[in-house]
Amino acid sequence: MIPRRIQSIAILALTLLTACVSARAGEPFERLYLKSGGTLKGTSRNVDAGMLRWELPDGQAVSIPLPSVDHIDLNGGEPELPPEPSPATAEEAVQQQLESDEEHPGVMASAHAVVVETYETALTRVQTWTKRIELGARFLDGNSNDDFIDIKGIFENENEGRSYKHDMGGNFGQSSGERAANRWFINSTVDFCKKGNWIVFFTTRNLFDEFANLDYRGTLSTGLGYRFYNEKERRLIVRLGPGVTHEKFHAPRLRRTTPDMLAETELRWPLFDRTEVENTTTLYPSIASTDVFRMTSRSGLLLKLDNDARWQLKFGFLFNYNSQPNDNREKSDYTTNIVLVYKRG
Repeated sequence: MIPRRIQSIAILALTLLTACVSARAGEPFERLYLKSGGTLKGTSRNVDAGMLRWELPDGQAVSIPLPSVDHIDLNGGEPELPPEPSPATAEEAVQQQLESDEEHPGVMASAHAVVVETYETALTRVQTWTKRIELGARFLDGNSNDDFIDIKGIFENENEGRSYKHDMGGNFGQSSGERAANRWFINSTVDFCKKGNWIVFFTTRNLFDEFANLDYRGTLSTGLGYRFYNEKERRLIVRLGPGVTHEKFHAPRLRRTTPDMLAETELRWPLFDRTEVENTTTLYPSIASTDVFRMTSRSGLLLKLDNDARWQLKFGFLFNYNSQPNDNREKSDYTTNIVLVYKRG
């Protein structure tokens, strides 16, 4: 039997993939104005028995009584990326508007306008983020009883001279009911663009690794960086600055806070027409002691599976080094994986 934790993680990952795949670019639309003050984007299809059949951009339809329609703008404007609410939500919203018009027409119109505007603004902001989901899993039952899953999400955005990158994920595995892997991380980096290709960065790195006896490691760093390349297909960025790292270990219990430096290179580069390589290597030398040194290197070879590069197959390699691990732990950790990647934006 697959453990409930593994099932939950797998369902969450597949849900993220399904949400990314189902999202699509906007199409030309009309705009319908209700007498209550609300609006809907879509396409008018037909009128039957006093009901207007209105098709939303996602292909689903809702029925609206004609007396509730103020007018329809056939030139609704340029296509927009943000999708409409789900059919059930849209139909329910329309029905609630119609039922409440007689009792509170002014209040409902204003409230609905605020809700619609807030909803569309939020979706517009979400659509500006580049999203990438990586998923790999293996489930064996019978002579072998193994369950392993790798998942990672990367979200990037650039706005008003600032670029944001958030990546999170990890891996979990067990063999014959005994945990064999349990490692999770959340990282965030903000780059503030300065003169030319120079940047000022702020980053936070957070890690949990059960089999390194590491309950928590958090690093805060800031400093200067330089963008040699910062294009969609090509990226080469270096960062250098001081920081501080706090670590909490168990078995035996140990807390350690050390001032350190962060030196990082971030690379993404096409090799061939359907192949690209990526690598992020980060060094953490301690300022207080030369005996404390950490390094993380994450590499990947990505093969495009379609012409739009939405789907990719990734061969990944992760190397972690800690000069002062907890007692009875190795200094080096190596992880290799093969994952399916879906990218949007």
